Amino acid sequence: MSKEWEDNGVVPNISHDIYNIFVPDSEATDTHKVTNTQTGQEKYVRVDPGQTTGKAIANGQWECED
Repeated sequence: MSKEWEDNGVVPNISHDIYNIFVPDSEATDTHKVTNTQTGQEKYVRVDPGQTTGKAIANGQWECED
């Protein structure tokens, strides 16, 4: 992951969590809260199965912040 972003872990997201109940952990999609280490800005990124948080950030998989 880029040194610019710090992963603060998985956060609840009902749109993913309901689906995740029915699939193995290896197929789960999660939302991670990340913090920009330079500005302090916090964002949420969708991390797909088998993907790292860094790759999700590089792909621009940002979740709605509203």
